[in-house]
Amino acid sequence: MELKLAHYKAEQILNEERLRPTSIYVDKGVNWNAEIQRLTAQLKAGEILKQEALAVAADGSRRLDITGMRAQDPRTVSETPDQYEFVSANYSFLLKLMNQVETANVPAFVTGILARILTHGDYVYSSKQHHYPDLDGRVSELPLIAEFAIRTGHTKDLFEVISQARNPTPGLALLMMQLADALSFNFTIFSETDLEIMGSWLKPLLEMADLQTHSARGVRGGGTMTQNPHYKPGREREANVIVKQIHHMLAEISQALYFYLKGALQDTPNLEVDNDRRKVIGFIEGLGFDPLLTASLQKAETLYKNTADAFDLKSCIGHLRSFYEHVHIQAAAELGSQKQELVKDEFDPSLTLLKNDGILSWQQEKFARGLYTILSSEGAHPLTSEREFARLLRNMVIEYHVMFLSILDKRNFSVRAV
Repeated sequence: MELKLAHYKAEQILNEERLRPTSIYVDKGVNWNAEIQRLTAQLKAGEILKQEALAVAADGSRRLDITGMRAQDPRTVSETPDQYEFVSANYSFLLKLMNQVETANVPAFVTGILARILTHGDYVYSSKQHHYPDLDGRVSELPLIAEFAIRTGHTKDLFEVISQARNPTPGLALLMMQLADALSFNFTIFSETDLEIMGSWLKPLLEMADLQTHSARGVRGGGTMTQNPHYKPGREREANVIVKQIHHMLAEISQALYFYLKGALQDTPNLEVDNDRRKVIGFIEGLGFDPLLTASLQKAETLYKNTADAFDLKSCIGHLRSFYEHVHIQAAAELGSQKQELVKDEFDPSLTLLKNDGILSWQQEKFARGLYTILSSEGAHPLTSEREFARLLRNMVIEYHVMFLSILDKRNFSVRAV
């Protein structure tokens, strides 16, 4: 797709988002009301002890929902980002649109979207339906732009544009509220390196906004007031929100970095791998693969993280194998249809076509076959899947697909029908 046309279509999507926002965070956690009812029934039936029921109920009562987390001051970061999901129909449309742009034009496409940060950004929202973030009834497309930039690998570009802002606007205030949400609910979408320097990225905006929060400043309780020559009346509301949200973010950054350190020092799931898993899901959705593949990968993740025994681990590897197999089959089927060639609906011939078409090198194809063999043998043999081996296979499948799907993405690949 030509860049000019892509920008025109992106403008249509963002204009609609500005009027009727689709971007929200949802809590995928336990429905504690239903859980308490279930525990009560089990307790009455004598299926569990009172102490067990009270322990589970206590965990639920301590857990804050999304609204509760937003009300914290300072805000905190969820150590389990899989519990919260960013959902947006218009984000999906932007992602699909970007995947139709020539690879060489993608940076210019993203730059065009980011330019709205300095030229647009608020709308009076007259609907009675509640939406977050909103500022005195105003909503914006800028929160979506921020999420889009971060989740497509353009975090630095986003903050470079933000640092150029010369005046506090409602749109910028809403954007900061969204970034505070992203850090709180999905901190692993930011790399550890990004978090280390994010404070310096935010400094220009913080200093600019702070100058618009007061006409003069002095020591509380007395002393000479120092006049602020940069102050322009009428922007205090937006400026104060920006300053407050940045202070929230600085606290969140510190906690997020601690979680990265904790994950590196403890035997806990690798947060970088978790982040790459989200990239894989983004590729699967953006390139048009069957949504069942995302469901299969998510099921494998649930079984891996919540596993109780070897049966669950065996099932986890089974789902990983199914995901691994059908990604290649669907990709090969699309390539075959483009060449008007019939490809057998099996892994081996699909992988051969991907190698012959130049998608995979000889070394990559050899590695892919070896990994598939291991997945097949471990998934088929009863109860041979220990947790350490399951973790290794999970990580290898995720990282392999970051490479494989990135290759497809750079070739402007799209699954139209499989």
